[in-house]
Amino acid sequence: MNAEETFQSHSSLANAASEYLSEQLEEAGIGSRAAIGVSSLPGNAPVEIQLVAGVSL
Repeated sequence: MNAEETFQSHSSLANAASEYLSEQLEEAGIGSRAAIGVSSLPGNAPVEIQLVAGVSL
């Protein structure tokens, strides 16, 4: 997350993302995660998300 120096609620934002995925994908949406704050991201993006997903056919 692109955050100001004093911001300390990274895990709260990650919790919201985890809750959303759990609601949308049920048990399949539960997995590992990381919340990391940095002073900048490429393109001045506010957040970078990495997601690993599997598809059942």
